[in-house]
Amino acid sequence: MSTNDGGPAFPQPLAVDPHDSKVPFKAPAEPGMTLRDWFIGQAIIAIYQNDRRDFSFAEDAGAAVKLADAMIAELNKPNT
Repeated sequence: MSTNDGGPAFPQPLAVDPHDSKVPFKAPAEPGMTLRDWFIGQAIIAIYQNDRRDFSFAEDAGAAVKLADAMIAELNKPNT
């Protein structure tokens, strides 16, 4: 089972063709980081802003990954 990465954190823009249809913008670019990667980076910043050192780096990284996965799961819930 693969992990839902949330898709691209900074998706490619859409362009409008001559028929006013939105089409993917054709530009040489890499897909970049995923939304999951972005959330992990943001979570680790928040963890270290608390200036606590009672956990190992591995535990902090694991917490950031769990938080990112929880955020993606929450985003994928149907609107109520």
